[in-house]
Amino acid sequence: RIREVATLQLRETVFGEAADCFCGISASERLQRAQLHAIGYYWGLAESSVQHYLTHRKPEITSSEQTLTVGRVLLPLCLQPGRRAHAVTSGGVPQSRFGLTKAATCNLERLAVCVHLRESVLLVGETGTGKTTIVQYLAGELGRTLVVQNMSQQSESMGTCVFC
Repeated sequence: RIREVATLQLRETVFGEAADCFCGISASERLQRAQLHAIGYYWGLAESSVQHYLTHRKPEITSSEQTLTVGRVLLPLCLQPGRRAHAVTSGGVPQSRFGLTKAATCNLERLAVCVHLRESVLLVGETGTGKTTIVQYLAGELGRTLVVQNMSQQSESMGTCVFC
């Protein structure tokens, strides 16, 4: 029935959103794969499309004079006088030391969606896994001020990052 009322592009878009909402926090890769296959089946996607999403999808990151695109989300740059976002390559890709691996760009896209929707985010993980770094990278690319408060010695919370 869904195939009759929704285009393939719309079904793939909804699948991507559902994947983030329902599978982004799955503790096990096996559970995540099962969930994604079930969502793909429900939305009438071919098995090969779901498999491609799992293994090959890497959100594209591009920048223009006024915006930063991270996968499916477009964010405005906040260029205040005397501040500028990071340099970009001739192709519009931000230059940085940040490793834009598949995992990093997928997490960056999820974070960018939350920033776009003004949602709070709780990043959880072991020390040194890049939680603060990914937020610093996004803030820098957007030309935003970031205040980082490391609270690891005062409480169980590892720290607070606030976009200004």
